[in-house]
Amino acid sequence: MKLDLKEAQQRIKCKDEMYVAVQLANYFLPKQTSSIVNSKFLKEIRKQQVWCPKYDELKMKPCPNPPPRSLVIVELKKACI
Repeated sequence: MKLDLKEAQQRIKCKDEMYVAVQLANYFLPKQTSSIVNSKFLKEIRKQQVWCPKYDELKMKPCPNPPPRSLVIVELKKACI
């Protein structure tokens, strides 16, 4: 059963429920504790105003030796500029 946006807004009472609902809609979300994950962000994903990958679009591969988080942040900042 798929709810339209208006019905979902009436049934979903808090951010935790919205997070689960968006995940059930097949979206691959950041961790729930991430600072980007708030009600506004989740609603924008649901309305397709913000892009978020879906599980069936991902091809996860193992990374046995990941780079340090600080290096990833530096490289992402460079890519954004």
